[in-house]
Amino acid sequence: FFFKQKTAYEIRNCDWSSDVCSSDLKSAKQSFRELKMLDLNLRVHSDLNLPSCIVTNRHFIDGQYLESASGDVTERVAPSHGVVVSRAAKGTEAEVNLAVAAARRAFDNGRWCRIAAKERAIVLTKVADLIEQNVERFALIEALESGKPISQARGEVGGAAELWRFAASLARTSTGETHNNLGDDIFAMTVKEPIGVVSIITPWNFPIAIPAWKIAPALAYGNTVVFKPAALVPATAQALAQIIDGPLVIIEGEHFSAPAHQFFADRHAKTAQADDGKALSGQPAEI
Repeated sequence: FFFKQKTAYEIRNCDWSSDVCSSDLKSAKQSFRELKMLDLNLRVHSDLNLPSCIVTNRHFIDGQYLESASGDVTERVAPSHGVVVSRAAKGTEAEVNLAVAAARRAFDNGRWCRIAAKERAIVLTKVADLIEQNVERFALIEALESGKPISQARGEVGGAAELWRFAASLARTSTGETHNNLGDDIFAMTVKEPIGVVSIITPWNFPIAIPAWKIAPALAYGNTVVFKPAALVPATAQALAQIIDGPLVIIEGEHFSAPAHQFFADRHAKTAQADDGKALSGQPAEI
C-alpha cells in the first residue's frame, strides 16, 4: 500500500466464450470491461454484515473514555453503503487542554520515558501481535468508514502491524555515541532523549497505517502522544485505544477551534487535509 501498482491484461483470440473471443481487439477489450463490471455489480449487491448497533467513539484521556464537554457528536455514513456506521464525540478546546495535560503528566511521571528501551520494545511488539490477531476486526471497521475494499484494508492492517514491530526494533537499537579521538584531554559523548509530548494528526485514507508510522516511532523513543485522527475514520483510533494505554491520548471530533500553541505540545507530526494545517499557524485553527 506504499507503492503504485500497475496491472497489465493481455487480450488474445482464445476460447473464453463466443461473446468475448473476437478478432477485433477493441471489441474484446469492451467485452472484458463488461465482464469486470458485472463482477463488481455482483459484489456491491451481495449481502453485508453491517453493525447492528452504532457505538459512539469517545475521547481517550488519562486511560478513560470521555464525552465532549459540549455533548455534541458527529456521524460517519459509510460511503459504500449509505448507512451510519459510527459516531464520535466532537472535540472542543476543552478536550485539547485535557489531552495535552494528560500526556504531559504521563511523560513527566517517567513510567514510559524512563523505562529501559527493551521494555518499550516488548510493549510495541505486543501491540503488533494484537493488531495481527484482530486483522478482520480492524479491516471491517476501516472498510466501512473509509469505503475501501476490505481486501485492501486487510493488507493495510497487516502492514501497520509490521510498522509497530519495526518501531520496536528502533527502541532496541537506539544508542548514543562516544568520541575519544578529540585529544588526550577531551572525551565527548552524545545521548538520545525523548522530546516529550508529541501531537499527531492523520488523514482518513490510511487510518491505521499512517498513525502507525507516526505514533509507533514516537512511543519507541519514550515520548507520549496526543493523537487526533481524521473525523471520517474515528473507530480505528478507538480500536487502538483498546490496545494501548498510558502514553497514548486520543481526541475525536470533526472541526473545532484551538490555538496552535495548545495543540502543538513539544513536537508535531501531521499528514492531513489543508484545514488541519492551520493548527500550525499563529491563528486559531480548525482541527
